[in-house]
Amino acid sequence: MKTTSDDALAAALAEHRAGHPARAAATYRRLLADDPFNADLLHLLGVTERQAGRMAQALTLFRQALDRAPHRVETRLNLASALLSQGDAAGARAQWRAVLALDPAHGPALHALGSSGAGHGGAGREEAIRTLRRAARLNPETAEIHHDLGILLRQDDRIEEAIDCQRRALSQQPGFLSAWMSLGNAQLEMGDMAAAARALERAASLSPGTAEIWFNLGNLHYRAADLDRALTCYRDRKSTRLNSSHLGTSY
Repeated sequence: MKTTSDDALAAALAEHRAGHPARAAATYRRLLADDPFNADLLHLLGVTERQAGRMAQALTLFRQALDRAPHRVETRLNLASALLSQGDAAGARAQWRAVLALDPAHGPALHALGSSGAGHGGAGREEAIRTLRRAARLNPETAEIHHDLGILLRQDDRIEEAIDCQRRALSQQPGFLSAWMSLGNAQLEMGDMAAAARALERAASLSPGTAEIWFNLGNLHYRAADLDRALTCYRDRKSTRLNSSHLGTSY
């Protein structure tokens, strides 16, 4: 039998889903006054605080929710995301690992944990590569996982594997701009100038206003000793950066 509190929570959730977190938060707070240890309400209020940009309050509420319900995966994921936004990558990784202790096949946690290893060399990068490989096996249809794995493999000088990953990403999401750019750059490193040109020109067709693409195309033409085309691309890059700065955008 539904209670008045159930009805109030249902209405607050509807407001929250409709894009009115402040209205929902008012109800969550009222309900928490009568049930201060309710993990669901603490978590939901934490979400609204995060949406409002009040990260310190959000972190406190997520932690309070986990004190009451430590096995709640969604709260751990939200806490990890909030920690990462505050620059606490180590804290975020600890939460993703806690999720994987509860659910070893949790794809988003594997993806997040593996991707957080970007830029770390040695054993840290190798662990990240293993984690993303596992994520890719469990979620082969997720283009972002293949892309991120390819980025790490390229950082580790495993260029052929990186190229294969970007191709897998593009087989799932043909309009994936970053995968086209990464594919072209990796092919350029391999010396496959024609393939690199096709990939980078495809990227340019998807986003002609992205200055980085023109810089990469310029590098390609420079390596091919086509200095005129290289100079044209570098000029296009400079023009694009100037235009984007007028629009308040940077790449």
